[in-house]
Order: sequence, then structure tokens, then C-alpha cells
Amino acid sequence: LADLRHVRWGRGFHRPVQIRELHLPVVPACERQMASVAVFQAILRRRAVAGHRVRGDAGAGQHRARADHAAAAADAGGLYVPSRSFGLREYVEQLAAQRAPGFAWTKKAMQAGLAGGSYFRTAAVLDAFSDEAVAKIDWNYVAERVTKEVFSSDFAMQYALAARGWHIEAWEDSAQMSRDPDMPSAGPKDAAFRHYCACYPGGKPTYKLHLAREDKALVAEPPKVYSQTNSVCQLCYNHSRYVELWGSSMCTSAIPFSYSALLMKRYHPELQDGC
Repeated sequence: LADLRHVRWGRGFHRPVQIRELHLPVVPACERQMASVAVFQAILRRRAVAGHRVRGDAGAGQHRARADHAAAAADAGGLYVPSRSFGLREYVEQLAAQRAPGFAWTKKAMQAGLAGGSYFRTAAVLDAFSDEAVAKIDWNYVAERVTKEVFSSDFAMQYALAARGWHIEAWEDSAQMSRDPDMPSAGPKDAAFRHYCACYPGGKPTYKLHLAREDKALVAEPPKVYSQTNSVCQLCYNHSRYVELWGSSMCTSAIPFSYSALLMKRYHPELQDGC
């Protein structure tokens, strides 16, 4: 991710944004994720959010940035998803009270889809996504009573941020693109960032971006050993297996986690001894 705390931008700016700090650390155990850097660099060359980090699988190009300081004042912001809500609100608010007494996980906060084009305050990321903070949430309890989708990042990040009392809102500079190439299904037409759904005709445009010639030396293709295993899954995490596959636990939590017997029976009855 890029540290963008020094960047200022506003509606109608057409000159390039100067990125004063850009940190793209290459960790050996995480090299399989470096393929997304090409997409992220192309976005960062055009748009940045003051004091926040931007999630990288959204497109930006000719769309103008808007100086919406009220929306960007939240600790995290994303796509407006009016129909979205999350269960176990009282449980999450009880956890949040340890850091932010009186915190309320509102319907407005739940309507922020933390997909591509989202932004996150650095302090919120370092706090809510730390191994210790994540481990305080009973993920089995949430998944059993709500949905296993909580093991997908868009949902898990809502719970993690809210459980630490961080403020989340929908962001007016992020738009959801579905099947129409010009008209968003949610968000303003001139939003600075566009998130393309998997249903978008021809696939997500940003996945097809290429690095500029002068930037190609900055990254390398991920080793084949990291691309031969599907790491996009739910209820398939196992720390020992993770280390066996990737060679290190550097990019995962060192705190043990196991799925409940109920979840395994419900979704993986073929596995007698767990995942």
C-alpha cells in the first residue's frame, strides 16, 4: 500500500498528483501478491486521498476528484451499498467499547462496501487488522450465527473495524460499475474511483493495465509456485498448511485459529478431522 498522508487533491484538478511517499515493500513470502502492483501503481499516478490508504482493485482515469472532506473524514470509506447490513451488532459494539466507549455500528456504516476504491486511515488499519485485535473477535461465533461470507475480506474488514470502534461511511468518490460502461449502478458518474464488478462485460478493465516501460524494473512476475494454488477461498485456512505452501508465516497471523466443528460439518462434511 502507499502512504498518502502528504497528498492533497481536489475536484477539477487535472495536473498529476505528486506522491511524496510510496512504500511497496516486497516480502519474499508475499511475492505471489505482487501482480496487483501494476494495477495499484496506475491508480496512484492519478488519484490519492489525503491521510488515507486506498484499496487497489478499482479503476481511475479521466474521472475528477471531488474535495468532499466530510466523506473522507471517516476512518474508512467505500462503495454505497444501500441493501447491505450485518448481524450481531450488539456483540460488535461490546467489543468496540474497549477502545471507543459508546460506539454505535450504524446502518449507515454498514452500507459502505469495502471493495476496490475504498480508503482506510492508517491508524485504523494498524489497530483493527493487527493479529491481536483480529483474534479478539470470535469469528466462528459470527459465521455460525450470520454467514460464512464473513471470511471474505469485504465483510471481515467491516467487522474488524467496527469491533475496534472505527468510523466507516460510504464514500461519494467511489462508484460501482456493473454492466453499463458509462453509468455507475451506485455512486456518482464522475467519481474519482470506479470499482468494476465481476459481471462487467469483458472483465475488469484495470486487470488488463500494463506497466509503463520505465516502471517494469520495479516488480517481477510472481514465482509459479505461488500461482499454482488457489488462495481465494472460505473455510480453508490452516496455519500449518499455509507455512507448508508459502514457506513462512510472515504474511499471516501467528495466533492459532481453527474452524468450529459446526462450521466444518455444515460446509465441509467430507472432512472428518477438520480443515
